[in-house]
Amino acid sequence: MNYEHFISSPWIFTSFICFFIYLLSFFKFQIKYSWLFKVCSIVFLGIYSIYHIHSKYIELVYISIFLSALGDFWLGINEKNFFLHGLISFLFAHVCSSIFFFCYYSNNQFFMLTNKIIISLLFLFSIIFYKILSNYLGKLKISVIIYIIGLLSLNISAILSKFSCYELIIGVLLFTLSDSVIAYQKFKYNFKLANQIVWVSYYFAQFLIVFSLKQS
Repeated sequence: MNYEHFISSPWIFTSFICFFIYLLSFFKFQIKYSWLFKVCSIVFLGIYSIYHIHSKYIELVYISIFLSALGDFWLGINEKNFFLHGLISFLFAHVCSSIFFFCYYSNNQFFMLTNKIIISLLFLFSIIFYKILSNYLGKLKISVIIYIIGLLSLNISAILSKFSCYELIIGVLLFTLSDSVIAYQKFKYNFKLANQIVWVSYYFAQFLIVFSLKQS
């Protein structure tokens, strides 16, 4: 299946429109309740998955996508007051996806040198990134460590699964980029274009994961 056919689906096309509208809200376009477009863009990916992606244990992926949308909902309402709620929603989303991918573990993927290098770099990055943020985390240190483990599990399980392909690997790596920028932005320094990087990387992480599962 090619991208043109995938995007031509009404659910995917509507999801992409919502993605674009939410992206515009970062560039001086006043869009009331813009965060609802963020939530809807992920919900539509989830609905597409329910109708078009079918395999054993796939319900875990459905749950993961809708938990991500729930996380977006909490952060959209009030990120300051509901940050932990969002964190927990995304953590359980990663756990569900990880269980799904571990159910399709492939020895062939384990013995590929490229995959070993990517996983090693992910471990190294996680350790260094935590060290950078550790002095700024306060009472959330344990929560962040647990979340990092969940995110690592998602990456490793996807890379070592039978579904492993360029799109899936890029997708889970984009999740790591998105979550890392969120953490850096929240706990250390809110740099210019951080929100845009988070949104684009997060959306296309979800988009590519759904695409890779559909074409497998």
